[in-house]
Amino acid sequence: MPRGKPPKLDIFELDFSTQHKPEVVFFGESIPQHIKARSFQDVESSDKLLIIGTTLATYSAFRLLKHALELKKPVMLLNVGPSRADTSPEVVKIDMASGTIMRDVARIVIGSKASEDPIIAQMLRSGIVKPPPNE
Repeated sequence: MPRGKPPKLDIFELDFSTQHKPEVVFFGESIPQHIKARSFQDVESSDKLLIIGTTLATYSAFRLLKHALELKKPVMLLNVGPSRADTSPEVVKIDMASGTIMRDVARIVIGSKASEDPIIAQMLRSGIVKPPPNE
């Protein structure tokens, strides 16, 4: 086999010339219109909005908060440190690292397997718990 060339497999053909991207929107990218529309529909059909782990620095996220407030929906933000929502008195803010609370939520949802399964237990022990520095 020539050096540096992937082996051919009988089951399927591997194509290393194409780029694969998960179905996520990375920072700085535009949100597809259908996802933006769905986000607004989700806010409109909800009773309240819970925002977790973001400073709302991107306008696409902040726009959803503004939309919820325009509709007079209660909004709660769980995030450590300053955020774009800090000037909105209607937003209830819990200034705490989201990972701390979300690990507890995961433990409750997963149940006893959270401590019995070594992989899940390790995942629940890991993560960033140090808040960003105040600037």
